Amino acid sequence: MSPRLPTTQPAGRSPWARLRGAAAQPEVLAVAALLVLVVAVTALHVRAYQRLSPIDELHHVDYLLKAADGQLLRRGDVIGPETRREGACRGVDAPGYPADCDDESWLVGREFNTEEIQPPAYYFLTAWTARLLRPVLGTSSLVAAGRMVGALWMAAGVAALWVALRMLGASILARLAVGALVITTPVVLHASTTVTNDATAFLGGAVALLAALAWERHRLPAAVVVLAVVFAVSLRLTNFLGAGVVVLYLVLRALWRDDDRDGPTEPSRRSYLVMAAGVAATVVVTGLAWVALNSAVARVGPLANPNTFNQQASGISLDTLLAESWGAVPPTRDPYLVPFLQNNAVRAIVRATDWLLLGASIGLAALARRRSPGEALGVTAMVCAVATGPVLTVSNYVFQGAYYPIPPRYGLSVLPAFAVALALSLQKTWARVAVASFAAVAVVLTLLAEVR
Repeated sequence: MSPRLPTTQPAGRSPWARLRGAAAQPEVLAVAALLVLVVAVTALHVRAYQRLSPIDELHHVDYLLKAADGQLLRRGDVIGPETRREGACRGVDAPGYPADCDDESWLVGREFNTEEIQPPAYYFLTAWTARLLRPVLGTSSLVAAGRMVGALWMAAGVAALWVALRMLGASILARLAVGALVITTPVVLHASTTVTNDATAFLGGAVALLAALAWERHRLPAAVVVLAVVFAVSLRLTNFLGAGVVVLYLVLRALWRDDDRDGPTEPSRRSYLVMAAGVAATVVVTGLAWVALNSAVARVGPLANPNTFNQQASGISLDTLLAESWGAVPPTRDPYLVPFLQNNAVRAIVRATDWLLLGASIGLAALARRRSPGEALGVTAMVCAVATGPVLTVSNYVFQGAYYPIPPRYGLSVLPAFAVALALSLQKTWARVAVASFAAVAVVLTLLAEVR
């Protein structure tokens, strides 16, 4: 037998060639397209919308400016002079709040900052990032830069959703379509282009859900799920609803687990239940710790807050809880529309998106493979959305003795579950193409409205 001759190895590609090859992959291109879309819609929206949002942006701006100076907003603090100047010059997008730098009269009687209950993490992170971005953005305004930081919050949320959907086996087209819909949904877009910790809600819910899915697949330890929940709740207290999604999902997976069928590939029923209990305990401890700290550093009592005082309730009736149960189903409904988005085409897109999310979650709950993650997520999305209003109503009454109608945006941390349900329901090619086409229309309408 003749000796084997050594084979000639092909020359390796250069690092630059390998990088170009990786960048040409469909998944990389899709992610890049979504990130470009995030930056584009955010920048155009911030440029077109100069006035302050009527959704308490003046108070959030004051918190941001105080955080930039290293101050923690405390109960009893009043709006600072820099915020007053910003508010007077910009005005508020509502009747009776003119944009006039020489007229601060409408601020009289509105000096009390009512956002002190909000945890400080969002404000400090946004303020410090905004300071770094100001030279890059070419602006001296911390408010303008702070609004642009919303692009980072949104991009992080979309990235977390992308990874979760990839883990669940959703196609690239489905991920791309759902991601584009999330980015252009007015309630998400408005939160991400104004100074408000609502900007963290989608990210908080997506990170908590992603961590739980990764833990379920033995890719992350339980401690990371706990840290993800702490992170979410520390950004905004109502983000505990996103953690509630995780708790219910884990409980359903435990109850529906078939030990004979599933075997060792998934956590045991006991592991699911222990993880769910750990997430619930983390929410309670994190939330109560902040409420206690907030009360400890307060300058005045809770009823000094005009909102709390004016919204005091003697009780909460069952009819009230039932009326609140559909307030955030889905969390995208009845969004605040800035003037340039107030047209029939955008309203039609918003309504159609609501029905898409609802139909997908109900359909997945009813038609997905029995005891599958998809079925659990479909049920979880609907149950948590229905529970948002009653749970927050009871929480407000217990901790503040107050009642006020719950806006759908308070359930934004539940939206990732709806987004996942929609993506998983796109099993047929025609369904993926249809939703992708619908998302493309939403993108075009949003961009056209912003540039006009």
